[in-house]
Amino acid sequence: VHNLRLVMNEIFGEENFVAQISVQSNPRGRQSEKFFATVHEYLIVYAKNINLCSIVGAALSEDQIKDFKFEDDKGKYRLLGLRQRGAASRRVDRPLMYFPIYVDPKTNKVSLEKNKEYHNEVFPKKSNGEDGRWMWSSKKVVANIDSIEARLISHRDEYDVFVRDYLEKDGEERYRKINTIWIDKEVNNQNGTVELKVLFDDKKFFDFPKPTGTAKKILSVVDVDDEAIILDFFAGSGTTAQAVMELNKKDGGNRKFILVQMPEQCDENSEAYKAGYKTIADIAKERIRRVIQKIKKEKAEKPDLF
Repeated sequence: VHNLRLVMNEIFGEENFVAQISVQSNPRGRQSEKFFATVHEYLIVYAKNINLCSIVGAALSEDQIKDFKFEDDKGKYRLLGLRQRGAASRRVDRPLMYFPIYVDPKTNKVSLEKNKEYHNEVFPKKSNGEDGRWMWSSKKVVANIDSIEARLISHRDEYDVFVRDYLEKDGEERYRKINTIWIDKEVNNQNGTVELKVLFDDKKFFDFPKPTGTAKKILSVVDVDDEAIILDFFAGSGTTAQAVMELNKKDGGNRKFILVQMPEQCDENSEAYKAGYKTIADIAKERIRRVIQKIKKEKAEKPDLF
């Protein structure tokens, strides 16, 4: 993977590197290996221009949605501490982000100006007593003052300051960032073997085909419209083609795919060769035909689902 990163850096520029993802493709691990049982593969993500790159993210889970337990006229929200946590969270890291915020104890509203109503002074203090800093500048606090509130922390008998983080933004439910470790069952390589055997009447014509679940997840992460053209330059058994067609079936999209596969010869003793598939490309083309027929049959049987 490190060699691939170097090659990709030369082609795309290292500034356009987006992420390196570990995909748990074999949960049991390859027991035939000498020292460790490898359970994962790598997915390398680059953009042609990282400034134009858009990653969609994933829908929030039910448990994550439950975190948004408060509601006002703007919708459901959760409270996030305004004090910076983690890296660069000390006063010395960003001195200009250390300043007092004043609380009106009757309304829990805040202000940067002290007066008769706003008189409880709050500084960003870390749990160890050290001076911290706010995650927003004073200018940003003023600009977003309506979304900031204070809460009395009873066990500390002091106020802390929070920002309202809304579930919906611009009328759409928010997404969460995709993790760089994929452990979903759908990305298990065993699924790829099963999917291909189902299409080819329970015969094994291809070793280690990728599962459509992995391809679908990749396509769902990238912010492209449903008219996109998907290029797979190492098509193999044609997983990408099946994934694109099944996504179109699911949401009515009109995505297109281009597959490139050298006519690599199948072993003459293999089941695929004996069945008439002389090259890997022949297997991929037949897979595409069978997926098309499968979708047509499903459409004829259950037109209401399309």
